[in-house]
Amino acid sequence: MATSFEERVKDREYVNWLKAGQGFRTLRSGLTIFLKRSTNKLHEELVKNTTGAKISCHEKKFSKQCGDSCKCWAIEIENMMALQEEDKPKKLNAIWSNCDHTKWSLEEGGPWEVAKCYMNPGQQKTNTGPESTDISGMLNLIANCNYIELKTDKNKIKVKEIRNHRNDVMHSCELTLTDEKLKKVFTDMETLVGDEAIADYKDADKALYELKKIKDADMTVEVEIQLIQETHVYLVEAAKIVGEEVDKSDIHVLIISVVY
Repeated sequence: MATSFEERVKDREYVNWLKAGQGFRTLRSGLTIFLKRSTNKLHEELVKNTTGAKISCHEKKFSKQCGDSCKCWAIEIENMMALQEEDKPKKLNAIWSNCDHTKWSLEEGGPWEVAKCYMNPGQQKTNTGPESTDISGMLNLIANCNYIELKTDKNKIKVKEIRNHRNDVMHSCELTLTDEKLKKVFTDMETLVGDEAIADYKDADKALYELKKIKDADMTVEVEIQLIQETHVYLVEAAKIVGEEVDKSDIHVLIISVVY
């Protein structure tokens, strides 16, 4: 039996789900400047380590057929990969299909093409910076690249936990979240943007304020409808970022399932 709109908006765990979704969107904006500057520094380090090797390659994708300059960059990128597990020496695999390897050595565009090697598979050509990257890509970049450091080592573990929170929220078939899980999600997000390596940037400071505001908000019907509309926009934008075809009828079915 379908749940009425009035019942749905009074469902506390559904409201928690909405808050979490808005929280991830806020976290994404709070990491933008930090990641832009971190990846620029990473690129500078790679330029130094490759002795400024310029890539001149006509291969469409990075492979063993690429020249020495490409392979030199690939080795240095892999050297910055995190371990699969803390107690095992094997590193994670770089995702070469995410990026345009011919741009790695470029000052303009190169830093983010390198950064995409550390993200989850499926990154597109249109992903050219933090502004066009979804929160999953950002979290994977921080978790998988050893060069990107946080002031508190334990917060690297928090990044992985937040990544798991995000997956749990986005894949909730009932679109619900318990009070206990909501508290954990927001505590971890606030801890991350409050890390000293991130907190001094203005977008992080704003995000921290917004996260606390969202977590403690009393949700009126009007506010919930606004969040539903914003979630609609966010889903369309996220689909475009990862290069998925956006079927408006599918989006509408999802939104209807949320409010009815």
